[in-house]
Amino acid sequence: MTGSRPRLVMEKDKLLLYCSYEDRERAKLVFGYRWNPRLRCWEYPLGAFDEVRAMFPHAIIDEQLQGYVLNAKELEREITADKLEGWEHIEPTEPLPIKTKPFKHQVLGYELACKLMGIFRESR
Repeated sequence: MTGSRPRLVMEKDKLLLYCSYEDRERAKLVFGYRWNPRLRCWEYPLGAFDEVRAMFPHAIIDEQLQGYVLNAKELEREITADKLEGWEHIEPTEPLPIKTKPFKHQVLGYELACKLMGIFRESR
C-alpha cells in the first residue's frame, strides 16, 4: 500500500484501517488497536472513529462507515437532549414490561436504552 492514501472501512463491529507500512507507528497510537494479519490491516473498536480520523485526516472513508457515524452522532444528540430534558414529565413511548407502576427515572432509563438499541427512535 506504499504511496496510497489510508482507507478506513467498517466490517461488522470494527473499524479497519488499511495504511502503508510507514504509518504503522501512528496507527499504534490509537487505543484499542489490533493488527489483523489475514486482512493486513489495523482493527479498532467503532468508538475509536474520531481518534483514528484525527490520526489519519486524509484517509478515504467508506460510505457505509460515513452513514454509520452520522447516525451514531445524531442518536448521541437525541440521547443528550433527552437527558437534559429531565425525567420529571416523561411518559413512556411504549409500556414498560413490568407489572408495577415505574418511577419516572426508570421510564427515562427505559426510553434511553430502547433508543440506543434501536427498538424505537421517535422523539417524545
